[in-house]
Amino acid sequence: MTFNKDSFVEKLHRLSVRQESIQSLSLWLFHYKKHANVIVETWLEELEKAKASDKLKFVYIANDVVMQGKKKGAEYVDAFKPVLAKALHNVFSHGSDKMKSSVLRVISIWQERRIYPSDYLNGLKVATASEDGEVSDLIHKDFGLPIDKIGLFESLRQQEQEMERLESSLKTISNLPPSIFDLSSAESLSKPTDIHAGLQIRNSTMKDIEQVVEELKAFVSATEPLKEELNRCISQEKQGIAKTQSQMHSTKEKLQKMREHRKELQQHVASLPDDDAIEIDLAGDLPDIGDLFGPTTTPTTTTATATA
Repeated sequence: MTFNKDSFVEKLHRLSVRQESIQSLSLWLFHYKKHANVIVETWLEELEKAKASDKLKFVYIANDVVMQGKKKGAEYVDAFKPVLAKALHNVFSHGSDKMKSSVLRVISIWQERRIYPSDYLNGLKVATASEDGEVSDLIHKDFGLPIDKIGLFESLRQQEQEMERLESSLKTISNLPPSIFDLSSAESLSKPTDIHAGLQIRNSTMKDIEQVVEELKAFVSATEPLKEELNRCISQEKQGIAKTQSQMHSTKEKLQKMREHRKELQQHVASLPDDDAIEIDLAGDLPDIGDLFGPTTTPTTTTATATA
């Protein structure tokens, strides 16, 4: 089947939050699951353009598709994963408290059904309510081996010192008299010794300038990898913070579940019968031990003998 983007956009515009409408479009989408990446890209574009009151239906159709994806193929599960943080953050940031609750509920359902890994979904919850919506993606990026921060800061300090030295050299060069760079001024000198001395000063100055230029090139060359390493260090620190936020969110959820279980247990205990309400009479007469273990009397049985 040939996928028609305009037809899909039209269906999204006509979509409502009613279950029948969601399931109908979901069924239609699975006929074009080989176009999952294009469909999800279009879905995100239309979600971002939609007015706030219409954004929730985009979440519901995504939910139905990824839930069905466990049985009908993982194309949509994989296609939605990279964009969910951005999409749900968009809905969350423009929605009412009720819409925000619905978004978080959808993520919780994905956790219960194990649609995505738990750490990804914990990060997704944090990203949804964050300022930039990038936390979830940040958690799963690979920024290489941990940066040696002490070594990095020492390199930055040395680079700053080198920059200060180069600035001083450039300032010295800029303060040189213009005549040093003007060959015609040397020609105006009458004595050969003066001409020779002037040229020597000029040539020496030019060598100094050339050296400073080479040092500047080396400085710029060393700055680029240092800048990349610094950016990677910052990303690793942000990633660490994001993971901590995700773990905190997961811990809060577990704590909330423990509180719910505790409340249920307390209600169960409260429903049990009260020990004080069960009365056992231990003050009455007990049977005599002889009555319990004395000889038993066998009743006499009269047997009628028949006369043969």
